[in-house]
Amino acid sequence: MLTTMGLSASDSGLMFGLMQLVSVPAGMVLIALGARPGMLRPAFYLVSITMAVGIASLLVLPVALAAVPAVLIGFGLGIFPLVMVMISRSGTSTAETTALSTVAQSSGYLLATAGPFGMGLLHSATGGWILPLGLLLVLALVQIVVSHLVTGRTTSGKPAGASLPIATGRK
Repeated sequence: MLTTMGLSASDSGLMFGLMQLVSVPAGMVLIALGARPGMLRPAFYLVSITMAVGIASLLVLPVALAAVPAVLIGFGLGIFPLVMVMISRSGTSTAETTALSTVAQSSGYLLATAGPFGMGLLHSATGGWILPLGLLLVLALVQIVVSHLVTGRTTSGKPAGASLPIATGRK
């Protein structure tokens, strides 16, 4: 993407490497933050908003400042380990947590396969990155709302997602 925006192939590769480099410690920091009582929602807000700002910066900043979105998006990629923390806390038993994890990861990976294909298809159809990145920004904004909803509290006072009757037959 950055190459088609005017960055050299080697600099584009460096930005990809920077993004990946940031994502590893970001994941560790987010796990530590999200594992603390009452901090799961702020951790989700932090990672989701950072991702949205990173995508928006790809749209508005000159390509010479590609390191800014690379760092922001790299931090935003820390959502994956944070979701794993949430899943690990959601079941009341090992079997329930395993079932929830299986459903979440299977459906998540299935949905994720459409991303690169869809972005490439939109880029080919429009000849630019405005529409694909705009759509990705909308999805990042939806992620903020979903993060709020899945980290809320139920009427029992337990975190949302706790004791889900997934594949256990309980009601």
